[in-house]
Amino acid sequence: MIEHPKGLVLLDTGWNDLVRKSQWAELGLQVQINKAYLPAGWSIKEQLAELGYSDADLEVVLLSHLHSDHASGLPLVKHAKKFLVSEEEFEAGRKDKLRYIPKMWRDVTLTPFQYVNSQLGPFHRSFDLFNDGSIQMIWTPGHSAGLSSTLITGADGKSVLLASDTGYAQSSIEERKTQGISINQS
Repeated sequence: MIEHPKGLVLLDTGWNDLVRKSQWAELGLQVQINKAYLPAGWSIKEQLAELGYSDADLEVVLLSHLHSDHASGLPLVKHAKKFLVSEEEFEAGRKDKLRYIPKMWRDVTLTPFQYVNSQLGPFHRSFDLFNDGSIQMIWTPGHSAGLSSTLITGADGKSVLLASDTGYAQSSIEERKTQGISINQS
């Protein structure tokens, strides 16, 4: 979660706490390749409560991509004001029933955003959430068609880059090994 002057911004939702009762009910056939891990206190609803917030306090929920481990918790924050995902990822989630489980976002209205040409990222395309450089979604496809990495820049000019699913182990990153679950390995 990002505490921004224009409101609270949540990046991804993680798993829905329903996976604690039945992974099969939440994941369907994907349970054969995808196992949810969600200890007590780790769901987004529980974490928000721990910080003294509810989902209604969220201005924007940004989604790096729509795979189940990033979007399953969307029903837990359904009272947020806005839900944004890249247009490329939105379309992939609509069409590809093998990699996505659309029921996970049926309770919210996803709004696709468009990347624009920029100097950021390997493909020079990004989306500036507040048009001020503070939170920028950078197009980094590979793991999924519309995957976004998030560049957060504070008022002090210091930045942090959050990248989802770039590697599943430290050795993957150090040895520059492409992780196995990708739509494009290049």
